Amino acid sequence: MKGSLFLYDELIGEVDLEIIDSNMGVIGGKLDCTTNYNKFKNQIQRFCSEKGIANSDDLPFVILLNDNIKLMPKGGIGVTDIKGFEEVHIDAAGLDLDNINKLLF
Repeated sequence: MKGSLFLYDELIGEVDLEIIDSNMGVIGGKLDCTTNYNKFKNQIQRFCSEKGIANSDDLPFVILLNDNIKLMPKGGIGVTDIKGFEEVHIDAAGLDLDNINKLLF
């Protein structure tokens, strides 16, 4: 299922969500960045350089599904954008996958 990633109420990308780890309730995928992403790219890359990921403890990331359902992952949302690599990846951890399966599949 498609999801939209927001930061400070700005759409920064779209993602085709997949289950990454069902035991940990992790979903994620490659982020297709919007032009708004460029406003935050340096900040996100700095967090990734310092600790490997920019997460929702650092920045107020929000994922909305196509039907405007806001995901509330207990483990937060993380964005990985490493300088020198073109692909940006997001993860959301600590989700109830019984409900996620109903939404995604």
